[in-house]
Amino acid sequence: MSYDPTMEPTVLDNIRLIIGDIIINMDVKVSGRLELELSEYVDMVVTNGDRPNNVPTRGQVLFLMVERLLQIGVFTTDTDLIEMNKYYNNIGEK
Repeated sequence: MSYDPTMEPTVLDNIRLIIGDIIINMDVKVSGRLELELSEYVDMVVTNGDRPNNVPTRGQVLFLMVERLLQIGVFTTDTDLIEMNKYYNNIGEK
């Protein structure tokens, strides 16, 4: 049986499902924009690996999410935190 991406979920689709499940279990409000950023980051890391057709495990996704959140969280001033909040929560956009 051959793989048909029009009928089967892509790696990115599967990553988004895993991230959505992790976020729901965290019981934390996360914007869709941040969730998309995390999904795209995990997908980028996975597709740059040896076997891009394999969906990462839940543990791998969680590790990459934490890694990306730590990268995003390197804001040292109040202004940086305000800018990050605006970016990820669409504050001030119409």
